[in-house]
Amino acid sequence: MPSPRPAVHRLRGPVDRHAQGRLTSRPGRPRAAAGTGVPGGFRRTTSRGGRRTLPTSETDRRSVTTRSEERAMNVEPWSTIGPGSSGVVVQGIQHHLRARGGTLAADGSYGPITAAAVTTFQSSAGLTADGVVGPATWPNLVVPARIGDTGEAVRAVQEFGLVPSPGVPPLVVDGSYGPITRDRVRFFQESWGLQLDGAAGRETWSFLSTSVPGPRPWPLVKPGAQQATNWRVLAAQHLLRHHGASIVADGSFGPLSTEAARQFQQDLRARFVSGTIGQLDWPELIVTVRQGDHGEAVRAAQTLLPGGLTVDGSFGPLTDAAVREFQTMFAPPVDGVVGPITWHTLTLRIFD
Repeated sequence: MPSPRPAVHRLRGPVDRHAQGRLTSRPGRPRAAAGTGVPGGFRRTTSRGGRRTLPTSETDRRSVTTRSEERAMNVEPWSTIGPGSSGVVVQGIQHHLRARGGTLAADGSYGPITAAAVTTFQSSAGLTADGVVGPATWPNLVVPARIGDTGEAVRAVQEFGLVPSPGVPPLVVDGSYGPITRDRVRFFQESWGLQLDGAAGRETWSFLSTSVPGPRPWPLVKPGAQQATNWRVLAAQHLLRHHGASIVADGSFGPLSTEAARQFQQDLRARFVSGTIGQLDWPELIVTVRQGDHGEAVRAAQTLLPGGLTVDGSFGPLTDAAVREFQTMFAPPVDGVVGPITWHTLTLRIFD
């Protein structure tokens, strides 16, 4: 069975982030993922295991033990943005504040005026007023937008550019949610395994919010997902089979696959068991594989690798060569081993 992963354009050399956040790659990691024009999602908060992030607000610290926070951790990877930040995500915050009556400029700079506006909003919404937009503030701040809408909430989405492939111009920030904006949002949703409705609501904004330099989130595999529109479905099914599930890997994440995911999640944690494969699940599902290995985890990797590999569960010379080629372009070091970095990169959309 050939690999269903779309063909990719091999982007050579590091890619610098565009001023509007439409293209990004870390030095030495020549890859690009579609979404906010190429970045996917990334966070930067306090130092945590070598990962740079912004200080977590008191609101967010107090919500860590709540079901809402666990939801955010797994299926809504909200970023935390505060004073000193800049860029397209800050512009999104500013447009949402303007949509709610704020008079600040959407200049992409999180200075005292933006912090004061956020604090005012938090007070009015009954949140801890700390001037930081984190997982507790984002869902309350976001103003959903869909086709036919106009105004600041639409501009908030359009600021991301949402470039689907190199050479395509970014969205025009005109505040009118027409067919082009809808289609670009839908493409972004497909890139991350989200609901394909073309509307910029809570789920979509949770991934848009992560469009800052740093590690990308994992995409989702949701109940009802199909391989045709989410190329990670087969990989998720094969990995669940590796962990003991008796489902068929057929590319349709139906009730049986959803229940297998729920059972897997119940073995990991006590709360927020949803059947959606998300941030907390992928790191536990993936298994390091290399030449000479056999089985479901190898099949999972073969479904994600470009090049039309036969999905036979045998990690032979052809699979080794495909892994090394992919790592050369997108996921160094080039060692032929499908470990956490390679697995993660394989789940991200490479421009096709």
